[in-house]
Amino acid sequence: MPLKSLLLVLTFGLACLPAGLRSDGSALNTLLEDLDFLRLGNNVAAMGLVMVRDDRVVVLETRGLADRETNQPITDNAIFRIGSISKMFTGLAAAELQARGVLDLEQAVRKFNLGGTYSNSWQATHPITTAQLLEHSAGLTDMIKAEWDYSDPRQLPLSKTLRLYPQARRVQWQPGLHHSYSNASIGLAGLVLEQASDYSYEELLEKLVFAPLKLQDTSVLPPPADRLPTGYDTDGRTALPYWHQIFRPFAAINTSLQDMSVFLRMLIARGKFADTPVFSPATIGRVETPTTTVAARAGLRYGYGLGNYSWLRRGILFHGHGGDADGYLSKLGYTRANNSGYFLVITAFQNRTLREMQVLIENYLVHQLTARAAPGPYHLSDTLKKDIVGNYAQVSWRFPRTDPGDNFPGFRIFEGDGNLYSQHGSRKPQQLIAVSGQLFRRPADNRATLFIGEEGGAVYFQEDTANFRKLP
Repeated sequence: MPLKSLLLVLTFGLACLPAGLRSDGSALNTLLEDLDFLRLGNNVAAMGLVMVRDDRVVVLETRGLADRETNQPITDNAIFRIGSISKMFTGLAAAELQARGVLDLEQAVRKFNLGGTYSNSWQATHPITTAQLLEHSAGLTDMIKAEWDYSDPRQLPLSKTLRLYPQARRVQWQPGLHHSYSNASIGLAGLVLEQASDYSYEELLEKLVFAPLKLQDTSVLPPPADRLPTGYDTDGRTALPYWHQIFRPFAAINTSLQDMSVFLRMLIARGKFADTPVFSPATIGRVETPTTTVAARAGLRYGYGLGNYSWLRRGILFHGHGGDADGYLSKLGYTRANNSGYFLVITAFQNRTLREMQVLIENYLVHQLTARAAPGPYHLSDTLKKDIVGNYAQVSWRFPRTDPGDNFPGFRIFEGDGNLYSQHGSRKPQQLIAVSGQLFRRPADNRATLFIGEEGGAVYFQEDTANFRKLP
């Protein structure tokens, strides 16, 4: 489509927005035009977007086709698959159970009937806790191929599906050390929540989250077919079938833009919606705060909490999660720097397109904000530098490996020109700036985002999902 015609279409689309959801600001109009230009240019059938600020919906709209074969347009009434954003709901339900005194997140899960679902050779000294399962620090790798390929519309109970392939949940490293993303871990956490509450996962979410927030279109089960847009593969044209996840707590939720606007506004308001407390600020704070890794115990608050992780955009802190369901990709992010947030979904498996859209949206949300100044460099003693500098071995891996020691590129920390640098394989070295004796940041970051320090006689490097141990 010629650019001139495209802009006419976009302008007409904006004019058709409900008056209460339309903004006439030129910057917002430009953002929406740029997002749809990306959608069309990358052959994405449809997108949905919600943007909120200060308990107000700024944008709620869809663009494109719900189905290419029938040429059916997408509508604001559509229900989307949100994939791993489901983990935010699971984590919130767990935190609420703790707030009600039903569950202790720090208590070992061996008190529940989980026999035949996992094995832990560190059980005697380092048993797994629910918090570790939800923060991906239990030492578990992700699902095996048979579990990814599994799809059963009967929605079998977790107590059964978790016992189909118990060999996939052998703890690979000591629990409570490293964050390493694992969908299997969230499946096991779901079973713990069921046994602690005496509700099924579906009943629990309805009781603790969906009903209190009046989320009328949100469910763990498949929605009406006429409201579910078709999801497509990377080419934007090959339709993908509905996939029934083997463990619903990690990625099975379907919802509407309207319901996601409510969820976003509640998170930004620390548990309130429409000035009514639904969850306590302490519950939301626990969801957003990592506690179970070496880095967290050293005071790093940047990372993965209970289904909720953090990242920086122009020095502004965001919380949220991404989602991947067959034929759908999504992102939810919010910042309290100006109480704004968004939910974005596209109906094509195109990670690059989603990332480009995410950057545009987040840059728009923070473009008028001034980021806080970065902390000045902390002076490391020569002894601390000596403890840190050296070669490191990778000590966690997301997917199961027959020999975890093979094919990992080397990692080292070295000193040059009076500065510390890390280097992974042959990649370009990256500077490390100390914020304290154990917490560090990158030059582009204005807060501590990684950890280097000692625990249990070993020196570890932890940055997001990268975990290394210094070699002797």
